[in-house]
Amino acid sequence: MEAKKKNVSVCFVESRKVPDVAVVLSTKFHAGGLCLSNLQGNVSCDGCKGCYNASLCYAVYECIRDKVMGGPLDLARSRVSNIKCASIGNEFVISWNTASTLSAIRKSLGLAASCLVPAKMYSKYADNAKLMGVKPDRAEFNKLAEDMGKALKSSIKIAVVGKAKLNKEKLQALADKVVDKFPAQKSDSPKKAVSVKGEHKVDYPCWTAKGLGAALAVEYIQAKSNGMNVTLAGDKICVYSKSWESKKTALKGRVGDYVKQKFVKLGDNLGGVLAYLVATQCHGTADVVKAASKVKSGDVAKMIKQNL
Repeated sequence: MEAKKKNVSVCFVESRKVPDVAVVLSTKFHAGGLCLSNLQGNVSCDGCKGCYNASLCYAVYECIRDKVMGGPLDLARSRVSNIKCASIGNEFVISWNTASTLSAIRKSLGLAASCLVPAKMYSKYADNAKLMGVKPDRAEFNKLAEDMGKALKSSIKIAVVGKAKLNKEKLQALADKVVDKFPAQKSDSPKKAVSVKGEHKVDYPCWTAKGLGAALAVEYIQAKSNGMNVTLAGDKICVYSKSWESKKTALKGRVGDYVKQKFVKLGDNLGGVLAYLVATQCHGTADVVKAASKVKSGDVAKMIKQNL
């Protein structure tokens, strides 16, 4: 089920087998890939271009996080938990969990939408950039904020997954709420493009993986690798272990058993539960969450193997 108004589209996936509702909000703005992962861990970066994108995106995330969970009163009012952000493909993704009522979902989306004004995030952006080891520049920030503002004005996609009871009318009300709370976008002058070039470098195994297959592969590695730290960022999966190549062969041979144990038994409930898992882990955009809701157990093993 879907609803749309102006630049906002909302899809709903019902699942009675999950505890609450997960919400994913995504827009087509590159969030820095692995640089955003570094920033979330308070780790400096190597000065590549992704540092600046990550600094801005994380500033927007911090604004939303502080509004919904900045203190006990904020949490009690918003009823939001487990808020996360990620760089998935060429999109900036924010996800959170909330209560399974229309009012709670609408409240959380309204609060999140009110923070989607990148031009006002310079102070947080500058702090993040310094933490990443790059020098903040106001003109470069203005250009990034303008680019993000254009992305938001073009498209905001939202996926709501869980045990809520939403009909077409209620879903349209959610889209209307986001449009009503969406701030006017503007950016200051002067502007200049970020001059730093180069990609983020990692001394651990990384490979290209996209879409739902990437999310499924990451979930599989986390479940079956005996504690290997794995990250999905941008269009790459990175495993922070030098023994990955020897481990990979064994893992590929166990995919079939894993799918039988963890997916097949869900039967017709698979799509909703998987969509909820992807959303809660912030491993997919709104489109990926929607794709997860339609997946069949017979396709899962092939998708995992293709992305290992």
